[in-house]
Amino acid sequence: MDISKNQKIALGVSAAGLMVWLLFFRNTVSGDGIDPTIGGAGNSTNGFDAHKIAVDLYMAMKDSGTDEDAVVAILTPVTPAQFDLVVPAFGKLKYNPVTGNQYSFWGTLDPYDLKGWLYEEISSSMYANLRRKYPKQL
Repeated sequence: MDISKNQKIALGVSAAGLMVWLLFFRNTVSGDGIDPTIGGAGNSTNGFDAHKIAVDLYMAMKDSGTDEDAVVAILTPVTPAQFDLVVPAFGKLKYNPVTGNQYSFWGTLDPYDLKGWLYEEISSSMYANLRRKYPKQL
């Protein structure tokens, strides 16, 4: 298959645009307007900080290719009562279920809560395990 000069130019421009977007806009968080990676009120009691847990979970899931080991490590010490605090601290963030991240080239994305993010991002067996541990929230 022979690619024309115009097709090569279009492909090059598209690739360059994607690279610029990834370099400059990939850390932009959409959703409810709150970037969970910066400050905020934590629920810090006896060393537990729901906001920090929420941010750590977001960081493990935000790009395509979720770090499931990190999700497990983050949630292992979290009790069901503490998880009740993590869910609202995570809030609702826009999510693209097709690409597994927060980026969309074709329109707006719907906000997902932590339950939705976990359901979409981790394996079904891991989600089932978390659901047994946190039945009230998942």
